[in-house]
Amino acid sequence: GSLISKHDFISENKNAIGPARAAALSLSGRKAAISLDEGLICFIDPSTGRALHGPFDANNTASEFDSLAFSRDGGYLIAAACDSNVRLWASEDATIIESPCVISSEEFRAPCVAVTSTHYAFALTTIRLFSLQSHDEIILVDTEQDNICALSFSGDESTVGACSSNGRVVVWNVQTHQIIYSRAFAPRLNGVTGAVFD
Repeated sequence: GSLISKHDFISENKNAIGPARAAALSLSGRKAAISLDEGLICFIDPSTGRALHGPFDANNTASEFDSLAFSRDGGYLIAAACDSNVRLWASEDATIIESPCVISSEEFRAPCVAVTSTHYAFALTTIRLFSLQSHDEIILVDTEQDNICALSFSGDESTVGACSSNGRVVVWNVQTHQIIYSRAFAPRLNGVTGAVFD
């Protein structure tokens, strides 16, 4: 798209909005979302920078969303705030999906988030995996996991991987919840800070 600056976003009534705290772009490049101050979320047309939905108040506590991710098909957006609140939307009409999305934590940082067409997950130190249909929660266990700094589903949505600040990368099977890969890459560095599946 033509979004050059974080100040370039335009609201539905053609007023400038921003700056953006975080942004997400769908894999197709046809949908984007930004988070703004005071817990506002806005769905954006990436080709024009104009708002499709919002900005609207997405978090009753006015804590800003610092972590955003679209599902691979662009159908869902997940966002996490520094107060550990997590929200999930159907992105076509920006409908919020009710779900058990609050993490009890003494840390003031946004959880890592990821979503597919069937599941969503978020994590600070423990990965919490949910079904989109039932919202049943599964804790993905790894006794050596540290602070999670990246979370991602594979392209076929069958696995979810996490990178932690102690340099470990762990991958779980989404259906069986079993670890299928685990390796420490950078124990003496500042950890692994990104995860991408192809």
